[in-house]
Amino acid sequence: ICLPQVEQKPFATSFVDGSRPSGKIKIEMPFDIGNLVISGWVKVNGWRDWTQLFCVGKYYTENESSFGVWLNHTENVLRIFTTDGQDARYASTAYTRAEVENWSFFVFIKDGDFMTIKMLTQDNTYTSSITRAFTNPFDQVIYVGTDRGYDRPLNGLFSNIFIGKYRRDNGTVIWTDDYIREVYEAKIPFPQQSKLSI
Repeated sequence: ICLPQVEQKPFATSFVDGSRPSGKIKIEMPFDIGNLVISGWVKVNGWRDWTQLFCVGKYYTENESSFGVWLNHTENVLRIFTTDGQDARYASTAYTRAEVENWSFFVFIKDGDFMTIKMLTQDNTYTSSITRAFTNPFDQVIYVGTDRGYDRPLNGLFSNIFIGKYRRDNGTVIWTDDYIREVYEAKIPFPQQSKLSI
């Protein structure tokens, strides 16, 4: 082959196996991390010891703090974690492997220092929360779908990822339980018509 086709673009097409993205999504933080929602659909089709849905900041990086969510396969729990760059602290809630091997909808809320993760399957809702004084990461970047070392992508699928504000500028909450349920029913990645009213 004399002239191989190598595509050097941030979002290469799936037809060129050159600089194609690795599957790890890196997003510059667009909002105040004290008023944040990260939501989306995830389907895990392969397991390591644990599967990180996302992390804000760099996990276990010296002199940096971070927070995020992971699924721990060995213990069958969904976890919110925070780290000061050395030690991680977390809150956990149980799930079953079969439930996240189908499409599940997750909503992560950070309202000041209070963090909540809600994960809605077709049959259940899981909620875990933790309150902790938190220092903003020096590197305000969201990593979606990586393991702890950022060297492997999540072995699964993401759909309809949304990053936005939990509260409006006047302080009223956007992502109420009713709104979360409405988004869940409208954006579920299965063959059905969208029902979102707004």
